[in-house]
Amino acid sequence: MVDRSFCQTEDSSFLLVFFPTTRHPVYASANLAAVNGAINSFVTAAAIEQENDVCINAIHPGVVEDSPEFFDAFPGHNTVATDRVVTASRKSVPGTVS
Repeated sequence: MVDRSFCQTEDSSFLLVFFPTTRHPVYASANLAAVNGAINSFVTAAAIEQENDVCINAIHPGVVEDSPEFFDAFPGHNTVATDRVVTASRKSVPGTVS
């Protein structure tokens, strides 16, 4: 679930969340895939430019089980338990999960 994780130290961080349509496209998701691809590329490139001990992460949890209104829009995608998304988010922020 954690797609990119780049940390120089554990002093500071920021997190971007996106849907993995860049790797698993669905019908009528070209714009979403383009935005998500840009986020993924941005995290990779920005990570090498970070100064002052900044950590940058991106996660792509998929369709969260608490969002049934999106199930039909993403056929074939498995839902993800909300607690797994919370755990992945916490793991991506340095020092919050050991």
